[in-house]
Amino acid sequence: MKRHALLIICLAGVGIALSAGTVFAAFQVRNTGQIDYYSNVAMAYKYVFTDTADIRVLFGPNMYLAKNIKNEITNDSSADMVLCGRGDTVSITLYSANNVSGADTGAWHVVITDTFALFMQVGPGQNASAGPAPDDSFTYLTGSETSMSADGVDGFVAPDSIAYYTGATRAGNWADGIWSGWQEYATKIEPVGIQGIRWYYRYVPSQLDPNSDPTDLPYNLRVSFQILKNDN
Repeated sequence: MKRHALLIICLAGVGIALSAGTVFAAFQVRNTGQIDYYSNVAMAYKYVFTDTADIRVLFGPNMYLAKNIKNEITNDSSADMVLCGRGDTVSITLYSANNVSGADTGAWHVVITDTFALFMQVGPGQNASAGPAPDDSFTYLTGSETSMSADGVDGFVAPDSIAYYTGATRAGNWADGIWSGWQEYATKIEPVGIQGIRWYYRYVPSQLDPNSDPTDLPYNLRVSFQILKNDN
């Protein structure tokens, strides 16, 4: 891996999985049923009765993913790029929320994934790796992974489970690592040589309820971790 005085820190393989609606805004439709009948065989008197029922078509969950990178030594912070030298510690924070464009339905089985075994190439020869090998560019700082948790309006949902990616090598093009099984987040135990992290949320409420009114439930997600620039 080539050495560089300045490195562009990017997120490689960041994704978010969720269920989402297919309409652009919640709307309401009405269905009417009718019964016709007569008082006798000669059809002298006709009776009609109708009833209606409404269907409210919801927008569905709608989430985004954003990132922020901070050099803890220089205090430089940006959503796009920070400068990093040897021995610097970089914090990577991922944000999400179920509040985009009138989201009115909770999202189930949400997974945020950040695989940083190999940082994506921005320019020729400018890729970088993270792992336990001596020639890796970065090392995950043990115990640095955290998440926000807060109840109430504009609060944060805590992950239910967490999984770790380890074992990726240069010879395997950084794709030969293995994801661990899910651990309960509250009792997580980190393995050695972390090169990726997944966070699982069983349910994330929406900012709005089915009537498009604000709820008092947490709908934000925030997780973070740190990597150390090695002396190479």
